[in-house]
Amino acid sequence: MSLSKEPVFSELRNHFVCGYRDISSEPYSGNSGAHSVNGQAVDTTNGAGPHNIQLFVMAPDGTVLHCLPGYWNPNDLAAELKLAQRIGSIWQNNSMSLEQKKIQFSKMHLEHFRSHSKETIARSQMQGFDKHAELARGKNADTVRLASVAMATCSDGSCESEAARKGEDPDKEELVVKSTDEIMHERMSKRAFMAYTAFDTGKFSDYGTHYYDKHEDALDEHGKMMASETGEGPPRTATMRDVIAKAHPRVHHQRASNASARSCVKTYGQLRSPR
Repeated sequence: MSLSKEPVFSELRNHFVCGYRDISSEPYSGNSGAHSVNGQAVDTTNGAGPHNIQLFVMAPDGTVLHCLPGYWNPNDLAAELKLAQRIGSIWQNNSMSLEQKKIQFSKMHLEHFRSHSKETIARSQMQGFDKHAELARGKNADTVRLASVAMATCSDGSCESEAARKGEDPDKEELVVKSTDEIMHERMSKRAFMAYTAFDTGKFSDYGTHYYDKHEDALDEHGKMMASETGEGPPRTATMRDVIAKAHPRVHHQRASNASARSCVKTYGQLRSPR
């Protein structure tokens, strides 16, 4: 949805060549509820669904300037695209050494998220179930700010933060789990001018859960969950893997080779498939 909205649409039309690659056969690919084109649509947060989609911004030679995991609000995405263009200018600067370029790359990514508006930060709070997953990882996760507070106690499938166990305000978890924009820029700062073919996409986009389903198509016109036929919980909805398996029956038996991965390049008026 963001790609077709202003100010993103004009940025893409005027400054970029757009393409896509089908990652459904990749081991890091996530899974979520499948939705028809006529299904319910709901708002979500920046960085939601990082395993399902990654938005790469690259130089003409395939060098990665930026990568945004998951969905991004059009206003925030436009700002990130402008950052990528500035970083692209650094990459094309022949008067700088590679080391100087890498230093500037890291500096620009770190400074960018530190200058984000309160609105951008608010739109970049991790979803509840993703926070739950990151707190469960404990002190070694780069997604948590204070290891001593974020240490989680998990038992019988449940997990809660130290603050919650002490009966403190649960909103304090906002200070423990980093926002997705901070996670993204910190991780990018450590991946200065990497080639797309060498980019560790799986590790870069690894936060939160690999599967979730908000059951948007099971909501009525008032936003209330409709009962399932059994009356127990929401009706089961098909997942993306169900859809893929139906379209490609062999997906259960073998993964598609990289050579057969579907990809296309969009040049606003001409659509071509690489051979």
